[in-house]
Amino acid sequence: MLPKNLLSTYQQYKNDTDNVASWLATTAKRLGFEPASGSGSKKRKKAKSNSSKASPLQSGRKTYTVPIKDFTVLAEYLARQDDPPVKVPVKFGALLDRAISTRESYSSGISRHLPPDVEKQQSDDRHMFFLDILKSVRDILKPRYADTYVPLQKESRPMNNIQNIFANLEVEDTSDAFQHGEPSSTTTKSGCDQTEYRAERPIDDEEDFLEFRLLLRDLNELRDEVEATWKCYRQGEVDLVTVSITTNTAVDLARALEQQHEGIFERHDSPESMLQFLFNIECEEANTTQNYRERPKDDLNMEMYETADVMLWIPYIILLAFLPLLDLGYLPEFTGNPYGIRNPADDRSKMTARERMQEDKMLIFDMLPEFLMLARKTVACPTEDEFTRGLRLFFMTKHLPLWVCFATQIYIDIHNVLREKAGEPFRQLANITSHTRDNIRRNLDFHKDLSSRIWPKENDDQMRRISDELARVILGDPHRALTRRLQRKIREPYYFFRQHPWQCGLWQYNIQIQNQVMDIGFVNACGSVMYCAHLYNAVRKENLLTTPWPDMDLALELRSPTDFFVSGVPDNPKDYLTRFILAAGFSAANFSSEEPGRRKKDGRRSRRGRHMLKELAPVLQTFKQRYCENHPRMDLRAEDVEHILTKGKCPYTLDEDGYPVDIEAELPASIPASDKPRAPPKTQMKMVSLLSILRASIHSEILELSFDYLTLHRTCWPLLRALKAATHDPLVEIFGPQYITRETQLPLVVGYIFMTATSEWFPDAEYMQVKLTEEVSGRLLGVAAGVLGDMLTAEGGKKGSVVVELFKGKFGFLNAFVEEEGEKEQEDNEKKEKGKEEEGVEV
Repeated sequence: MLPKNLLSTYQQYKNDTDNVASWLATTAKRLGFEPASGSGSKKRKKAKSNSSKASPLQSGRKTYTVPIKDFTVLAEYLARQDDPPVKVPVKFGALLDRAISTRESYSSGISRHLPPDVEKQQSDDRHMFFLDILKSVRDILKPRYADTYVPLQKESRPMNNIQNIFANLEVEDTSDAFQHGEPSSTTTKSGCDQTEYRAERPIDDEEDFLEFRLLLRDLNELRDEVEATWKCYRQGEVDLVTVSITTNTAVDLARALEQQHEGIFERHDSPESMLQFLFNIECEEANTTQNYRERPKDDLNMEMYETADVMLWIPYIILLAFLPLLDLGYLPEFTGNPYGIRNPADDRSKMTARERMQEDKMLIFDMLPEFLMLARKTVACPTEDEFTRGLRLFFMTKHLPLWVCFATQIYIDIHNVLREKAGEPFRQLANITSHTRDNIRRNLDFHKDLSSRIWPKENDDQMRRISDELARVILGDPHRALTRRLQRKIREPYYFFRQHPWQCGLWQYNIQIQNQVMDIGFVNACGSVMYCAHLYNAVRKENLLTTPWPDMDLALELRSPTDFFVSGVPDNPKDYLTRFILAAGFSAANFSSEEPGRRKKDGRRSRRGRHMLKELAPVLQTFKQRYCENHPRMDLRAEDVEHILTKGKCPYTLDEDGYPVDIEAELPASIPASDKPRAPPKTQMKMVSLLSILRASIHSEILELSFDYLTLHRTCWPLLRALKAATHDPLVEIFGPQYITRETQLPLVVGYIFMTATSEWFPDAEYMQVKLTEEVSGRLLGVAAGVLGDMLTAEGGKKGSVVVELFKGKFGFLNAFVEEEGEKEQEDNEKKEKGKEEEGVEV
């Protein structure tokens, strides 16, 4: 089901009518309205004879359905109130207009196509009666409307063509609590009245098809948002992980939306039945028929192609054409595509409807045997996308849910957007995979003799397993290997990956999110990045170093200062040491003036242990269980939605009722890290708004996800070695020859240097040696600055910007985050050169 904090268009319409009923009932009751008890039955007439007044509207924690016919009774009562007169709030007027607009836009669409029986006539009566009642309420209360009320600018009119409905049925958005089921201050219930009022709702074919049309409208909104996201990807504005997770989430929402409306499908047999009936209606409204074919081999009435497209009827036709092949006793295999070979270089905008339909069939029929082989010969993995999962379901049950058709259409749309660049996502995935494996190998070689209790050899074995797994599931081309084992036609290398951009992005996420865990765990165990950051900060604050360290600057920028420095960034020698001590896992109680003895022995440890770098990208972390674990949870829940909205850095604002507005698609080049959580919206929001926020939030976290801590570590560790070599003799004089006994203690050199620049002592003589002299000097801090400066200027400054250059080269889609303002022109030139590179990848 759809998470409770998300809103479908039909639910919004129900909320509107419920709130009309609620405002009328609660306001009338507050002003003393007590309905007459007659007008219903002999029993009610008898009750009337026993009492001059009926029982009031129900009180207590109950739900009361307000009959449609009572709307005008309540409105007339409110209109008669003169002492004081009732002022109808602007919110109520806007909400009532929207409910009327939604229903009136549909008023003549289905009715005349239903069988002309008594039930149909009763349905017509209910539908028109409800619409007339809503209009009457508006007319009755209009003199009481607030002066600031502004009616809808356009007149609602019947729209029978579904394309017009989707294009023009703009269910006007407001920033009002009414929109999301929140009562305004005018409707606040009295202390004892906790009744929830709802509008009477008809259950008939006309209401079902209103609901179905609004469901299709929601799906088309999701589809448009996904298509726009892939266009952004093609233009280099968002990366592959962003667009793939946004796409998969859209299909998750489509599935939940279908589940929420499953009642209408049960009453009408299936989504397919409703689509077929609705398409037939659209054909008749266009003065044609569903069965008309301009050419004998046409799959549908090509005059109605655009209508079929917005109804998701085209993927239904294509998938149902494949259905007979599922009954074969073997895996079908095409020696050649029965519909021809698709040419991605063709200009789709110049194609006729027939040519576009043919191209879509070429694409899907070329890949369906590959998906069928995957479904029957393999088990699903956590990174499996919703299209592949939906086809597994279709192949197994031979039942075609609406969401699977939606996913199929999304797959088609992706190829229609990317065209000849559809292979680019796999090239990026292969680059990420190859770099990750090479990075692991380099790190294992770099530290082949290093071992510590925090990072045991078993962890190195786990890194090797990750590298081997990447070789198997990505670079090993498992789909082609399966094809070879089954002795089927061998496609070109990595054909499945190249034809499934969406899947490539989910694999890239899987690799990078797990890589972040491994990388940060390693640098935390070594302490290299943390303590080199402390040193870099100290020499910069002391004005001993002017050369920037781009890689460390980026690492610091991506995080809150408290990630590196407990209690804030230090700016004096005493605090350099204090923050180092706190980062090493010692308690601030060691610095209490009441316990000076603890400064020289058995220092008090912090219960939190050593200060560690945390995993970043909180919105992307939401999907870790889904795409990385063996038994993933497939649904998007309300707590997931809240996490996305509260933890993300996407710039958007909340209106007075907590509704997200002004979602900014364009993100700044850098978004400062913050520990301050955003307040969750108080009301429901549209699914398409969530997708927009999700896309922008993930995009803002991509650099956090992709930052290469292992590469930075391999810069920091040689720096620590050089630092030890340059300061060894003075440190031996000050602390004795046992100040460092093994290489894993190299980060402590930073602490020893800080200790020489202040009269403070390290609180634990067993952790770090006690000073043998009382001398305080910043000399070694200056030596450290020289060592660091030499490293940063060596090889033309390349050693200090290895990670940044990696982003600008191998991962060029992240340029916008790492370029300085003065390098914008250079960035544009690099993008142009990137576009000239040959597609594909050799592995």
